[in-house]
Amino acid sequence: MTTAIVVDASVITKLFLQEADSPAARELVGSGRTLLGPEHVTIEVASAMVRRYRSGGLTRGEAEQALAAVRQFFLRGAFALTTDAGLLVRAEEIALDLRHALKDCLYIALAEREQCELITTDVSLLTRGAPRFPFVKPL
Repeated sequence: MTTAIVVDASVITKLFLQEADSPAARELVGSGRTLLGPEHVTIEVASAMVRRYRSGGLTRGEAEQALAAVRQFFLRGAFALTTDAGLLVRAEEIALDLRHALKDCLYIALAEREQCELITTDVSLLTRGAPRFPFVKPL
């Protein structure tokens, strides 16, 4: 395993929304390890901000601030993004084998390729992915 880690949207979202695991997510992101993710992580994290606004968990102003902070996080290069297209064939195989969402399997394919851990708080991804891919770990 390398010092790099794949971090999915469920973890990155916790940097911008106050949740129970937010301190652990901040600690992980601030650990100095290289953070990796498929490019769609940017959309997944932004979507989580919009979803929280739509459900009444954020005011419009708070949502706009969170979205701006998310953009800055990715623009400042805190995260090394990999094109989804380069992971797609393997992610499709994994998705079919696990009967799981393709977007999540892109994270597994990236961690497998980079021989590093995938850190997530997504219970479904942990439940389906970890038994077959032991590098899928909870936050």
